[in-house]
Amino acid sequence: MLQTQSVADYFRVSQARDDMHAPELYRDEIERYCNYRNLALAEIFSDIDHSSYRGTKGRPMLKELNAAAPNSPA
Repeated sequence: MLQTQSVADYFRVSQARDDMHAPELYRDEIERYCNYRNLALAEIFSDIDHSSYRGTKGRPMLKELNAAAPNSPA
């Protein structure tokens, strides 16, 4: 019998806007994918208003995800 693997996911949105629906859409897609692959979604980490360009502020939720990962060098 197959065991369901527990996973966490992450997404980033560069710039939040008043009418933005991206976070909800990303969460829906992540949940749909996990259901399709029979994965137990433990947590979704997200950084909103965090650019990926060098020299910008860090991405705290990505750091939190990495620190929580098994075998993480944290």
